[in-house]
Amino acid sequence: MPTVTETAGAYLAQLLDEAKAQDDIAIRLVLDEANITPTMDHARPGDTAFSCDGRRILVLDALVMQAMEGKTLDVQDSSDGPKIVLS
Repeated sequence: MPTVTETAGAYLAQLLDEAKAQDDIAIRLVLDEANITPTMDHARPGDTAFSCDGRRILVLDALVMQAMEGKTLDVQDSSDGPKIVLS
């Protein structure tokens, strides 16, 4: 199972708040060929959900869960601002 750091959880919650996303919307990571792309979406049957402070912030389907197995989702500062990283 992937790990979502506290920093990444807070950052994803902030992104959802800034987008004024409804409470039932979370960030979904979508596997597109060799890239993982974020989008906003509802949880679907079979998804694994991650929460921060009681809010669902991230949903992953089985394929993305498998691709992220053993990895950590975190945030790093960059010259363009905070950036989600997978290590």
